[in-house]
Amino acid sequence: MDEQVALKYLLLIKKTSSHIRKKSFLDYIEMEEDVAHDAFLKLMSSGFFEREGHSGVNTYIYRTVQTCFVDRLKSIGVIRNLTTAEKEQSENKYENIRSVNLDEFSAIAEPVSDNLSHSDTLFAAEAYQWIKSCFEAVYSSISNEKRRAFFESAFWFDCEYEIPMKKLAEMVGYTSSNPTQEFNRLVEKVSQCTEPHGVTVVKPREQVQFLLEQLALAGVDQ
Repeated sequence: MDEQVALKYLLLIKKTSSHIRKKSFLDYIEMEEDVAHDAFLKLMSSGFFEREGHSGVNTYIYRTVQTCFVDRLKSIGVIRNLTTAEKEQSENKYENIRSVNLDEFSAIAEPVSDNLSHSDTLFAAEAYQWIKSCFEAVYSSISNEKRRAFFESAFWFDCEYEIPMKKLAEMVGYTSSNPTQEFNRLVEKVSQCTEPHGVTVVKPREQVQFLLEQLALAGVDQ
């Protein structure tokens, strides 16, 4: 990525992180820089910076920074995810453990002048469907059920905390001397299938999560 382009995005991300922190997290000034760094890496790994003609830049970045703040707050025990049963009794996804006003956080006005365009939404929907169909094509050729379970978990399921590939393989009962290498080969095969359609798969879980966030923002169910 061009250095000037990277700097432009980084400055915008830092500005957004500062804005959100000042609105809701005055006591967490030391978190501002870390959140900006997290958001930059997440957007970069999703391929966001490589796309041209974005019409929803501010909205994408705002949502990503907001998610990174939540992740940081969960990691230090400020908030926690509600259980499924608790969510049925509440409209919120999280519960305060320490003093952070999540109502104010949720109420921060998002950019309204930079909404997602139809072309952005269409690209996200098509990219998600190509990744899904190409994964299914590769996945269907695998006969070992344990191996299938490992690949499916490693490719699709977003985890609150990063789990090493070997540990994930053990969790689903799959035995392999090098599960990371096997998974990387799977990703390569999927990417070979998606690339003719303008989608390169590198970090599938992060890319899929990013695409789903875009579609959710546009009100599109998958």
